[in-house]
Amino acid sequence: AERIAIKPWYRIAFTVAAATAQAGRNATQRGLIAQIGTHGATQVGFSYGLSFGPPLCLRWHGAAGADPFVLPTLPTLGWKLLRGSVHSRWWRLSLRN
Repeated sequence: AERIAIKPWYRIAFTVAAATAQAGRNATQRGLIAQIGTHGATQVGFSYGLSFGPPLCLRWHGAAGADPFVLPTLPTLGWKLLRGSVHSRWWRLSLRN
């Protein structure tokens, strides 16, 4: 497969677009927090991102001619599980205060 060269100014344009999208997401989430609370707004944000993120990532990965994805090893999955559980516990504790 032929690789697509990314021009340097593309990085700037994508960074500005991402920052703009993040600002819009933050403003939307602030409005949601007032309506459905912090936990609900967080779940909405994750659900929305999950529906767009993986398909776009796979599409761009293939378009760039990158190497195929490698499945993670069992120790890697264990570390990810540990990190996720620690983060989840921290999140629950931070919401109590």
